[in-house]
Amino acid sequence: MRIIVSPAKTMTLEPAEAPSVPVFIRDAGKIRQYLLSLDDDRFAKVMACSRKLTEENRERYRNMDLSINLTPAAEAYDGIQYKYLDWRS
Repeated sequence: MRIIVSPAKTMTLEPAEAPSVPVFIRDAGKIRQYLLSLDDDRFAKVMACSRKLTEENRERYRNMDLSINLTPAAEAYDGIQYKYLDWRS
């Protein structure tokens, strides 16, 4: 079964313990490096976000450490679609 979920507008930045190492952790690192290599205008276009969100997201990516504090997306975002998602089962 496949489930398509619309992204939530708010994110919780408190780390939650991931049950395992994410399958695509290497890909995530490559994407992070790519995004950090972009200038602000290109970053905003690729991420489809406002200037304010561009600054916030660039800062998040700069400070991101993919070896610690890995939080599953199902726990990182606030929204009704995540509230009742029992992802641990």
